[in-house]
Formats: sequence, structure tokens, C-alpha cells
Amino acid sequence: MNPLTIVLLVVGLVSATPSWAKTRDGLTPAKETVCDSVKSATPGLYGLCVSYCEARDLDGLSGDELLHKAAQKQKALDRYNARRKETDPGMPCVAQNNACPCWGPTANSPVNWLTRSTEPQCVVMDETGLSHQRRTAGSHTEKDFTDSGALRAGTGPVTNVCWHDDEMTGTSTLQNVSDVDAIACGIEIQTTCNQL
Repeated sequence: MNPLTIVLLVVGLVSATPSWAKTRDGLTPAKETVCDSVKSATPGLYGLCVSYCEARDLDGLSGDELLHKAAQKQKALDRYNARRKETDPGMPCVAQNNACPCWGPTANSPVNWLTRSTEPQCVVMDETGLSHQRRTAGSHTEKDFTDSGALRAGTGPVTNVCWHDDEMTGTSTLQNVSDVDAIACGIEIQTTCNQL
């Protein structure tokens, strides 16, 4: 093969690599702008922020992959908090919006819940060491059933989880979450239920 052809082939592959190196949210780690606020903070926080924020992108994962990502996310958050000084901000992905990682603002909107074939139902259970919030609306018969929930175990063998299923949009998410995320999910459910 001609040396010029080899050079052009290598240059073409190297320049195309960034388009392949995308994460589940479609952004390369370098494009996680939510972490920009810690670029000038204590050295190392920016990389841990990117790692944590990318580990929140769990679409399409299940089983062992999901458990591995959840552990990776918690490890990055623990390392971030251990390295953080008093003058540094909290983890931007958590502090920015305290959003539940299982659903977005549209799914959480009261309008989304009030346009279903049956009225929304909310369940809140708080017991020692365990809290559970869940909301449902619609029906399987009408193909518009939706269900969102959060389980915060605190301590013990049960894992913190959140979920969101929507027959109308075809979305389904179930994932292990940190204690902070489980609390955020529960608060969002209670807030939406109070608005219904």
C-alpha cells in the first residue's frame, strides 16, 4: 500500500473517532458541561464529576451492567466528596437540579399524569428504615398506563431503586440509585402528587 494512502487512512480514522466515542446520552465525556463549574476547583474534581455524571446515563443497561454502573457512580461520588474542600461546590449533577435519574421533566409533569384514561393514584409509605413513593395512571387496556416510583431502603439488604414505565411512549427504566437520588425521586413523586 502507498505510504500516502496509509497516512490518509490513519488521519481519517483518528479524526472520525470523536463521533464514535459517544456515551449513552450522546455526549462525549468532554462535552459534559454540567461539570464546568468545578474545572477551576480542587484538582481531580472535574474528572470525578464527568465520571459520576456519565455513570448516570444508564439507558439500555440491565443486570450486571446496571449494577456495575451504579457501583461506579457511587465510587466516583465518594471519591469526589473525599477530595472536595469546604470551598468547592457539591457534585454538580446532584446539586444542580436534584433530579431523579429515572425520568425527565416531561414524564414528571402533572399534565402527563392528568391526560391518562384513569385518574392518577399516589402511594406513600414511610416506615423505619424504608420509604416508598409510587404514582400510577392510565390502564393497560387503553395502552396508556404509566408508573413511576422510588424505594429508599436506608440500611439493610434492600437496594435503593427508582423506575418509570410508560406504555404510551414505550419507555421503561429501572435502576439502582444512591441514597441522594432515591430521596430526590421520592420528593419529585410527592411534589407531583400534591399538584394533582
